[in-house]
Amino acid sequence: MQEQTVTFEGLCSVCGFKGTFAPENASPRDCYPCPQCRFTLRYRDQASVILDFFGNGAVESFNNLAAHPSMKGMHIVEFAMGGPFIRYLCRLPHYQQAYFFESEEQIQAHQGKVLHVDITSMPFANNSLDLIITSDVLEHVPDVQRAFSECARVLKPGGVHVFSIPVKYPIPKQNLVRATMKNGVLDHREPPHYHISGTKEKVLVFTDFGEEISTLAKQAGLRLMVSQRSAPLATCLRNYTFAAIKF
Repeated sequence: MQEQTVTFEGLCSVCGFKGTFAPENASPRDCYPCPQCRFTLRYRDQASVILDFFGNGAVESFNNLAAHPSMKGMHIVEFAMGGPFIRYLCRLPHYQQAYFFESEEQIQAHQGKVLHVDITSMPFANNSLDLIITSDVLEHVPDVQRAFSECARVLKPGGVHVFSIPVKYPIPKQNLVRATMKNGVLDHREPPHYHISGTKEKVLVFTDFGEEISTLAKQAGLRLMVSQRSAPLATCLRNYTFAAIKF
């Protein structure tokens, strides 16, 4: 039997479903959707890492995390237009949804709900955030080092940036810089590669990440933890989740 057909019994760290998970997609990061909430592996693994940091061992899913007393004072910024975390974390008094919009029209359309934020220049005070969440964002940032430095600036000591990025398996030793931006001038070093953004637009990939991402985080004052939280199947273990913790 090929592994792609293997099912497993598990817990959804997003909605709390307990039962059988079956593969529905060949992509390791987007396989095994939850039968109840439909969120796939990469989101559930990301949720598991966030629960490790903020659940205090008392909650097992995002469905219960926002109701936990320890979360009421947490200051959280999530860069996303969708995904599983917004619906739960928006209940918290100090949660802010953010996004980098490409046009003034988009900024105006989401004004009052989604804050327009450049992750390389954030409008938050030093040592003010407990948690930053990004899901497949950093590969689209021209200056990743600057993004990490900003995260280190705004996170409280012990605060964490939990993020997902697409990476090859096994993780390459070096980053591949596909494009650079200097003084507003875009320079393609590799054939252009795009993803579809949260606003359904094509966005350029600037970096294919390797182990060097740990060095970039360390230089900014962050310790990078790389986690494989999935079921013990080769397909699932190809998904990585990252947590950059402020020293």
